Amino acid sequence: MKKETGTSVWGTETADKGKKTYFFIVCIMLGIGVFLWFVCGRKFTHRVEERESISQESVNARTDFSLQIPASWDEEIDLYHRIDAVITVPERITRDGFRSASAETKRVNQEGVLLSLEAYYHPQKGIEDEQVIQYTGEDHMYLYFYQTGDVSLTSTLRDYIFMAYHEELTEDYNRDQYPVNQALDNFTLQDCDERLRDFCDSIGMEGEVDIVHRSLDYKTMEKEARELHPDGTRTRPDYPWTCADNSYYCTFSQTCNDIPIIPAFYLQAYGDVLNASGHTCLLNQERLISFYLMEVYDIQYAENYENLMEFTDILEKYRQYVRTADKNFETVVTDITMRAMVLQQEDGSEQVTPIWIFYGYWKNSTDDVTGSHAVFINAVTGERL
Repeated sequence: MKKETGTSVWGTETADKGKKTYFFIVCIMLGIGVFLWFVCGRKFTHRVEERESISQESVNARTDFSLQIPASWDEEIDLYHRIDAVITVPERITRDGFRSASAETKRVNQEGVLLSLEAYYHPQKGIEDEQVIQYTGEDHMYLYFYQTGDVSLTSTLRDYIFMAYHEELTEDYNRDQYPVNQALDNFTLQDCDERLRDFCDSIGMEGEVDIVHRSLDYKTMEKEARELHPDGTRTRPDYPWTCADNSYYCTFSQTCNDIPIIPAFYLQAYGDVLNASGHTCLLNQERLISFYLMEVYDIQYAENYENLMEFTDILEKYRQYVRTADKNFETVVTDITMRAMVLQQEDGSEQVTPIWIFYGYWKNSTDDVTGSHAVFINAVTGERL
């Protein structure tokens, strides 16, 4: 007798329950997998974001601000513009970078100025009004404290010397007859610097100063005075020139990061920018003969360093400018150097800003007329000033 085959109701129910259980387990496993994927993914994303944050912080916490700057640069930009320049930058900048600094203009110490002049001139107070306070003294000395903060000193000897020394770009210009930083008989450069630094200390000009000495030898002055004024006018007095008249005409500036600070008005004055300064002083072994003082700064350094643009990027900024400049004349850059200027910020504060100066000459392509060429570029932003 043949056996019947088939599936019982209980067997069918058991199979159905097994399938449901299996499906349920699979769903649970898939859910756990999705959950783990989500959690791990979040953790991984957080780690990536954390690494990116750390990377950004490391950029902000940059410690190496040194710059790669060559000693010279030679390039023909186009038919009209060329660079054949010596590059002069303090070692401190190439090694360490430019440490941020603020500046606050302060008044010259009037009492210190008067004490510096007492031994020779014996200043006596003269006129005083809202614009100026005047003092007078020996050798027809006139000392002025201006309301603007500027201070000036003149004397008869100053007039004599400036009759023989002409630095203005006129037909009587003769500054090239007097060398720079050359020692004079009976008055060394070291003695000059000591005298000038003592004067700076007495008037409240703190920190290092950068000094350029124009050496005025008495024999050259006597010769130039006679040649410039052969008519015997007051500009050629019967003055007995002697070795005691050997003098230095010094231009000097406060420094920031070993860079001379020059007034911002030089952005509009291209003549001899390389020797530009905030202050001048004419002195000999005996006394201060004349001076003119402008802004004196209280410089405060911050902890951070400025993120200066690479020199190659600064060069490109210069190229971009001259390529769009007037093509009626040619320009040749002979000197590339760095100076600092105190520039006012949007919040009203004053910041010491490093400036690249591309300096040289321009030449008219038609009639051989020449003149000074200067381009100023912000070393931090690359902006042409």
